[in-house]
Order: sequence, then structure tokens, then C-alpha cells
Amino acid sequence: RVVRLWAQRRGLYSNKAGYLGGISWALLVCFVCQMFPRATVASLVHRFFSVLASWRWPTPILVAQPSANVEAAGSSCAQWDPRHNHHDRAHLMPIITPGFPAVNTAVNVNLSTLQVLREEFARGQRIMDDLRCRGLSSPSSWNQLFTPTEVLVRYDHHLVVELRAPTEEALAEWSSFVASRTRKLVETLQHTPSVASLQPLPGLIRPHESPAAADATADSAVGYYFIGYTVQAPPLPPSPVQRRGGRKNSVRAAPPVSAESSEDLARNCVASATRYFLATELNNATERKAGMQAEITYRAWHDLPSAIFPGGRCAAAGERARYILSQAHHVNLALGLGR
Repeated sequence: RVVRLWAQRRGLYSNKAGYLGGISWALLVCFVCQMFPRATVASLVHRFFSVLASWRWPTPILVAQPSANVEAAGSSCAQWDPRHNHHDRAHLMPIITPGFPAVNTAVNVNLSTLQVLREEFARGQRIMDDLRCRGLSSPSSWNQLFTPTEVLVRYDHHLVVELRAPTEEALAEWSSFVASRTRKLVETLQHTPSVASLQPLPGLIRPHESPAAADATADSAVGYYFIGYTVQAPPLPPSPVQRRGGRKNSVRAAPPVSAESSEDLARNCVASATRYFLATELNNATERKAGMQAEITYRAWHDLPSAIFPGGRCAAAGERARYILSQAHHVNLALGLGR
């Protein structure tokens, strides 16, 4: 339950979005419990993060060895076997079920969500290491472990998937379908040259509107999905530089990117992928019924709708500043510049 609460708070509890579902998290906990059968609960939580933060994916997580003899198991069902199935060899985060047939419960994990999971495991390990130094009894450190995800305040650039439906029930149906397709958009964007990293937020965000705004939109239900991302300027074409001895060396350098050009780059590099995604996955979907609408727009952080922040934009700006300072502190600690 501790791990489930942590994963939900950190925005990692979603198989649809490319993270891990309940079965995967249960198998990870079971795996760590097998490794440390006599550990206390607090110690198991610490071991959970320390083991997974250093785990070398795609080495599989196995709580039991898969059956080697398919016929002996009384079934001809195919099971996870990267030695004979090239599709299984492409899995990034194999977490294998102990029963027959053995399957990978984390098949939806992609490059972007795997990187997010690695960062979160490392973050959990840092917090638990600090907590262990205090005897695993500091309430503030435990609270820090369960801090909600900072996706909405961490990234400068966001893709906003705005969904509208005539009723709350229709919005729930429409958003569930869109959530199952958003992973494909992330998988496309992660191969875009200018996109450095991506982090989808799995939960549907409902706007915290004032009574007047709520009355204005009473004829439809609205919800948002967010994908935060960072960009990097593409390198310049190779330029020959004369070296001693008559040899030439190609130098690739990128110019500094201003805030304005960074926003233009972030907007333009995802435009084609979002248009294609809308046309092929949402606009013509048979699950889309009358009154259901979807729109994907680029928003810089300062242009995000104020209604999505529970405490308002001022509170969100404070959270953003604290996050930036905390990241700088971790960098200083890694460089040995802080205590």
C-alpha cells in the first residue's frame, strides 16, 4: 500500500499512459520481499528504491522462473521468451508474471516513461537514504516521499490535450479512450530530434473554476491531459575546420536558445506529430460520439490555464521556484558543493 500510494502521488500508476499498473507494482514489491524476507516494512521500502534505482533494465524481474516446457504445462499458449521471440527482446522493462503463460506486465513502458521511472526510483532512494540516517522515523521525510508529482510546474513546455463532452459520463468514457491512445503520441514525439525528454501526466485534470466560469461552461464537461517536455536546439551542419597537418575536423555546435526561440522550437517540433495523432487516432475513432471533442495545443508554462492549479497560479509559481531550487541543491550535492 505504501508503494501504491507513492506511485499514485508521483503520477506513475497507469498502464495506459506507459507507466506501471497494479500488477507490475505488486510484482516489484514481491520481488524485493523475496530478496529481504526478514526486513521490516520501513526497511523494505528503503530496499525497494535502492534495488530498483540500481537495476539494469532490461534485465527481467522474475519472482519465479517461467516454465521451460510448454507442453508439460498442458497448454500451447505462447509465453514471454526473448530467446525465441524478437518482440519480447524489444521490451524495455520486463516484469514477468509467475504463472503460466509468463507475460510481461510492463509491455507499455517506452523510452520516455522508463526514464521517468528511473528518475523517480533515484529520488525515492535519496529520500529514504536521508530518512535512514534519521532512524526511519522523521515524519517530514516520509511526507516528502509522497509529495505529488511536479509535472505541471517542472516543465517549461507542455502539450495540452483538451477534452470536451456533453455530460460527465460522456467525458469519463471519452477520456478513458483518449488515455489509451496518448501513449502513441508520446512514442512518436520521443523520436523527434528536438525533443529531449517527455513526461506524460496520466490523470485527467479537471479545472478548478470559479462559479461564474462554471456557469459559462455548464453545457459541457471539460478535462485536460498534460505532457510536459524539454527541447534542445538542433546542432548546426558540420563545418570544416583546418587542423595542423592539413587534416579537417567537423565541428557541430548549437547556438544559444533564447526564451522566445525556445518556445517557437517547442511549438514547431511537435506540430506535425500532434496533427497526425489527432487525424489518425481521435478524430475518426468509432468511440467518439456526438458532442465529444479533442484539441491538442502547445502551451508554455506561463500560458497554462490558471484553473488547473488548485491553489492558483501564484501558489504554482512558488512550487515551481521551490522545485528549481531543490534540483539545484541536488546538483550541488552531486558535485560535492553542498552539505
